[in-house]
Amino acid sequence: MMEGRNVGMLGRWKIGRRWVLGIILTFQLSNIPTVVAAQKRAITFDDYIALKTVSDPQLSPDGKWVAYTVSTPSLQDNRNVSRVWVVEVATGKSRQLTGGPGSDRQPRWSPDGKTLAFISTRDSGAQVWVLPIAGGDARKVSSLADGASDPIWLPDGSGLLVVSDIKWPPHQEIDQRNGSYPTEARIWTELMWRHWDDFRAGKRQHLFRVGVATGTATDLTPVDHDVPTIATSGDGDVTVSPDSKDILVAMHADTSVADNTNVDLYAVDGPVLRRVTTSPGADNTPRYSPDNHWASYLSMERAGFEADRVRLMLMRRNDGMTEGANAIDATAGWSLSVGSYSWCPNSKCVYAVVEERGRDKIYRIDIPSFRRSVVVSSGVNTSVQVAPDGRTLVYLHQTNTQPAEVWVPRSRRSICRRSKNSASSARWAIRCSGGRRSRRASTPRADIRSST
Repeated sequence: MMEGRNVGMLGRWKIGRRWVLGIILTFQLSNIPTVVAAQKRAITFDDYIALKTVSDPQLSPDGKWVAYTVSTPSLQDNRNVSRVWVVEVATGKSRQLTGGPGSDRQPRWSPDGKTLAFISTRDSGAQVWVLPIAGGDARKVSSLADGASDPIWLPDGSGLLVVSDIKWPPHQEIDQRNGSYPTEARIWTELMWRHWDDFRAGKRQHLFRVGVATGTATDLTPVDHDVPTIATSGDGDVTVSPDSKDILVAMHADTSVADNTNVDLYAVDGPVLRRVTTSPGADNTPRYSPDNHWASYLSMERAGFEADRVRLMLMRRNDGMTEGANAIDATAGWSLSVGSYSWCPNSKCVYAVVEERGRDKIYRIDIPSFRRSVVVSSGVNTSVQVAPDGRTLVYLHQTNTQPAEVWVPRSRRSICRRSKNSASSARWAIRCSGGRRSRRASTPRADIRSST
């Protein structure tokens, strides 16, 4: 079982002689003005509101860098401001890549590792921007009316897939009604008109292809459905085959979305969507194996369940086609659920996040023997990425005394390192996954280079 070293932000803080944390696991302590106090005290609202969040680690194609997002809350503006950072895997040295107006999130490496795409609100809403890693200014790529999210590079580097809302149907009752007495009131006679706090009436979520050179956006799913699905969704519901020829999406094709959990995978074949899976439960989170021989996905077996056991399923690809009729359950006989997963570069294994006894462990599942072994057992681990060597992992790790940070397991010794993301001075400590504690006093200085 491997142990990890920290290459993310900071560990936990000492106030007086007491360790203070464990209130919120997913936040990052940083820049607390009264962190070194003369006497013991309880954590305050000002301490809490200063917490930063580390999220969405993305490993570069050569395995040398990790891009991730750091969100800083602003009490004055009543919002979070997010920036894209990169950290070097070998040294743990980090730097800020983006700055300026708006927020930046969802960094994604180009296939050649020379460009980073990300979503930014700096100009005309949330749009796709690209930034050359070697230096230069960020360039706006998309100009979709309702913005863009969830960018995925095409393997040939020619464009990106993004998700965007569109007006649906194009002509609505409110368009004819507004005249002398305009109003925003709407008449809607079907579900789902709202999903949590997102009002869905009068719009659909569609998948677009955006050309990197031209910025031209093409709707790949011009149907009366949300693509990918909004309800009963997974951990990324769009994937592209390594040869750039095939796209799989998770879509809820039933007319009754509000009380039906039957989500299936569909292949995007031109303007037609070809159904691939047929189980009555929710199928989502599709992935292609790097050798293009398998298509995998997560599946709940029973209809009507939003919290059934989640299985890892494999489908063989024959003559470039994904066949779902004879899908194989890679977790048969298991009582645990798979939350997210990533393929090994050689396509001989999958690294999966599995909830077990109150922890999100990382398992390795060998293909095709389906032998399972625990790789990381402590804490809560998410967003697993696999380096080209097939052994080095990058993931977010947190415990009840440690907020989420970017971790890399390197050896069976526990090696923890803090990257220089904070300009504050603090005593800190990181408890490594083997239970040993690395402790140091430091006054880091952030190496910040903004190219935007």
